[in-house]
Amino acid sequence: MKVRYTINMVAGAALLLLLQLLYGSAVRAQGTMRLVAEAVYANDSINYTLSDSTSYVYSGGRTSNMKTGQHMFDTASHWVTLSRAPYVRNMQVYDAVNRITGATTQLYKGAGWRNSQQFLYKYLTGNRYDTVWLNYWDTTNAIWNTRRIYKYKYAAGHIDSIYWLKPAGSSWTIEAVDAYVYTDTLLTKHTLDVWNDTMTKWDRWQLETYHYDAIGKADTYERYTIDIPTLSLKPERKEVYVYDASKRLAGKWTYYWFTISQSWQGINEYYYSYNSHDDIDVEVKNYWDLFAQMWGPLSKTYYYYDLSFNITDIIEKQFDYPIFKNYATTSWLYNSSGLPTIKRDYVWSDLWSTWLPEKSNNSQILYYYEKYNNVAASPAADLADVYPNPATGSVNLRLHNKPEKPVVIYMHDMQGRLVRMWQENAGYNYTLQLQGLQNGQYLLRVASGSEEMTKLLIIANQ
Repeated sequence: MKVRYTINMVAGAALLLLLQLLYGSAVRAQGTMRLVAEAVYANDSINYTLSDSTSYVYSGGRTSNMKTGQHMFDTASHWVTLSRAPYVRNMQVYDAVNRITGATTQLYKGAGWRNSQQFLYKYLTGNRYDTVWLNYWDTTNAIWNTRRIYKYKYAAGHIDSIYWLKPAGSSWTIEAVDAYVYTDTLLTKHTLDVWNDTMTKWDRWQLETYHYDAIGKADTYERYTIDIPTLSLKPERKEVYVYDASKRLAGKWTYYWFTISQSWQGINEYYYSYNSHDDIDVEVKNYWDLFAQMWGPLSKTYYYYDLSFNITDIIEKQFDYPIFKNYATTSWLYNSSGLPTIKRDYVWSDLWSTWLPEKSNNSQILYYYEKYNNVAASPAADLADVYPNPATGSVNLRLHNKPEKPVVIYMHDMQGRLVRMWQENAGYNYTLQLQGLQNGQYLLRVASGSEEMTKLLIIANQ
């Protein structure tokens, strides 16, 4: 069963590169300023110390979009400041319509940069992938060797399957297959089958099922994963959702499979409220007490925004009987262009009765910009909000301007795979269900006619 370790290794190695790679897909300008550097500071509870930094270089009209966290750089160089040495560099190349066709990661070794990993992309129409190649650098022979190929198949406008190909001598063989099943355009089942070389048969590694209510909102999700000793599927996770009168997510319940009792047991329950602008206002989180067999209070998280609906503070309070007490907060400051300039993390000190900088290696991030003359043709990339972000079981997408044509929303993971797709009528607000997705970073690509934008989404606490 070596394939499990191979897949995990490839996924981990690909994360950094694909994050940079996908950030550049179909990005438009944000005003006439673009990010040129980030400086990350550590804190020892007293002082800030520069720990690492990243610099960006662009060409032509390609730029960054801080609202979506995407950067169409030519190179992004990361320095470990404490050792005063470069560490990793990502380079991207584009086609005539600014789709990324190649992305290379280099590591700093000795006194120079050395190739490490590369992705090559071939597209169908628009931004749909046809083939993705994963290459690793052969230092001895100074050539790129292809380790894996991903082939994408579509049907009726949906992603149908993704074939993972691995080398087999001078040819290629199928290693795994992601398959997707839809009912009335709604995703109802996803499976991952992996070829077992030892037993010469296909093993089902994962099964995900989705159920929807009468208006097409997901109300139940279940995930089953392989039990290696028996090579059979076992229940792993379940989520249940309810919505308010405005079709916004009002509550979510998460469960795990308790082997001893052979039943679903609670993990957490969440309740959400929203402000007048449909931004999340408060998240209440409870935990399941296995012994008492009841829900108990865990935390409350409050979200605050400025007049431009930029998020300024996220404050978490944890339950300490009999009250909720301050625990942690993240704060942002913005410049006159609405771009973030400082992000800081704090923790609450009972001793001093105040917020203190978080003791960590990334307690503070400073952002630096430069002006440039090219303004992209479509400003639509800035005219949308994704909230809450980070998200848990669902996320809200709000368009500032109503599109003229129906909307298609694509979701990619950090391996470059299309993992979700929604087709919606033209409107302002959409609620997207995220059940079954692992914690991490994803990209939402929104297309309506010739207009297109890409938004960064972080999923946490799944």
